[in-house]
Amino acid sequence: ASHDPQRGTLNSGTFNIAGDGVLLLSQCARRLGRPTVPLLLPALSWAGTAVRTLGVTDFSPEQLRLLTHGRVVSTNQMRETLGYKPRYSTAETFADFARSRGPGLLPPEALAGAVDRIAALRFVGGGPPPTLSAN
Repeated sequence: ASHDPQRGTLNSGTFNIAGDGVLLLSQCARRLGRPTVPLLLPALSWAGTAVRTLGVTDFSPEQLRLLTHGRVVSTNQMRETLGYKPRYSTAETFADFARSRGPGLLPPEALAGAVDRIAALRFVGGGPPPTLSAN
């Protein structure tokens, strides 16, 4: 029961509850010591069909398409309507989760170092690696 009558009569709807900051799925995997393999959509579709046929998973083609692009949710309504400010950031919360899971397949530090070394390699033709857009 709420002591504030106004809080008890909030508009109905969905509230995204999350800490500040964003972690990509690939970042989460590395922090858990799990290797990742980048796949283009056609390869992902083929792999999805193969694992579905083998009964390993039942991700639909629509769900696989959703996994090819990052997803971020807005927490504005949580802050503005509920007045809630999480105590921990997304990164802090995930770090606590990772600690509770124990070490993964590969040490996260070694995996991060390997990713950094690969990213620093020159691309074919000798040009610098592409930079990410700020947008």
